[in-house]
Order: sequence, then C-alpha cells, then structure tokens
Amino acid sequence: MAGTAYATRHRMTICRLLSLGLLIPALVLSGCSAQAEGEEDTAELSSEAITGSVTAGARLVATRAVNLRSGPSTSSSVLALIPPGGAVTAVGGSAQSGFYKVTFEGRTGWSYGAYLDR
Repeated sequence: MAGTAYATRHRMTICRLLSLGLLIPALVLSGCSAQAEGEEDTAELSSEAITGSVTAGARLVATRAVNLRSGPSTSSSVLALIPPGGAVTAVGGSAQSGFYKVTFEGRTGWSYGAYLDR
C-alpha cells in the first residue's frame, strides 16, 4: 500500500505542475485528467474573479492555467490552455454557466470566469 500512496501522491504533483504550465505538455500522456488543466478545481478561486457582464474588447488576465473551450461547458472540447498571466480579450456579454466568450492568441472560445481578472 505504501508504494501505491507514493505513486499517487507524485502523480498528483506532476499533474499540478503540468496545470501550472511548469512541465511540458507531453506529460499529459502520464494520465493527468482534464481537471488538472483548470476550471473544475474551485479551491483556488481568485477574489478578483469576474462576474456579470463584460464589455467587448475588455482585456482580462488568467489568474491560473485555464482552458479555452469550444463552448460554455466543461464537456466542450479544449481549444487551448491559457497560462497563468495570459491575456485574453472579451468578446462581450454575460457569462453562460460561469463561462465568458473570449479571444486568446487569435482563437475565440469560452473560459471560466472564476480564473479571469479584469
């Protein structure tokens, strides 16, 4: 049992480092879940998280690694991973299920507002 706990603990550490953009994406092959990439883990929400409507063209900054998704749902495909400090531009409008429509590096998609600051 001790070996299993050790392996699980270190796998979780690798996934966490991957989610922070500190390890190369090839480590995804190690079995890290999509949850390690961003929005589903609510333990580290920013006190500056955006809420309500956002003006089109507003610059927002990711407070941690967050997925850019094809739709406003965790079941939508991931288009890109926005790194901590990554800048996005709001397309505008209100959140849908907590997701805001944004553009990141020329790609438009949806990111979870709890991980975006104004």
